[in-house]
Amino acid sequence: TVHPRYRALMSLDDLIARFDPSDPAFIADPYPVLNELREATTGFRNPLTGQWTLTRFTDVQETLRDRRLGRAYTHRYTHEQFGRPEPDPRWASFHQHEAWSLLCLEPPDHTRIRRLVAKVFTPRAVAALRPDIEGFSQELLDACADKGSFELLRDYAMPYSVAVICSMLGVPRADTQLLLDWSHAIVKMYELHTTDAQKTAANDAARAFMDYARRLIADKRAQYESRSKKNSNVAADAALVPDDVAEKFPPGATMCNKCNSKATIIMDGCATCLNCGYSKCG
Repeated sequence: TVHPRYRALMSLDDLIARFDPSDPAFIADPYPVLNELREATTGFRNPLTGQWTLTRFTDVQETLRDRRLGRAYTHRYTHEQFGRPEPDPRWASFHQHEAWSLLCLEPPDHTRIRRLVAKVFTPRAVAALRPDIEGFSQELLDACADKGSFELLRDYAMPYSVAVICSMLGVPRADTQLLLDWSHAIVKMYELHTTDAQKTAANDAARAFMDYARRLIADKRAQYESRSKKNSNVAADAALVPDDVAEKFPPGATMCNKCNSKATIIMDGCATCLNCGYSKCG
């Protein structure tokens, strides 16, 4: 007879074997297996990936908060020191693209970049986006209604999310599909089983996105410098405007934070004081 303890271990091995994300049947309905695993064990080592898998919320939460654990190791160790192979040079663009992903960074880099990103997610910043967000939603809902029938994720959720993100990043609305296509290709690299064709597509998409981002940044910087130069010229021409003249500026003029004269006007997205030349954009 088999001891009950070993019988339980054998049963758990069989259950773990049924945890197979590469199996279409499992993906179609994974919840029965996930439920059984959660009840049977707090965690197990996945033989398919060589990774530990936690099954319960409390353990996952505690693990994520444990400073002894992390998402990456390259901020402290080389791949060789950690017993891992060097990244495949064929997918260099993909690795370069992912090197600064917030999902994979550890402090202090994660803290520094998250602090920059957080500025656009303040309650005030998000509230300012509301008109655009509502407009995107209504536009997509109208398009879905015109179709008569639609697929919720493909026709509404994905384009809506990308439109909002592109709005926050200053990406032209016409380019949203480009970003969506690149994203779909790149995330294939994180699946358990990826073909060389999929890896090539992910690498190409990462390179295309980085090239696009560099061009967009250069264009934004050039536009900002052009506005700054224009506003500086305007301010220089009016730098000696006395307060009694400044008071006669149009009703739209507001108080300057620097010289306290009512001579600040909005021009090309920048607030410029026509008395002292102080200018602030954005």
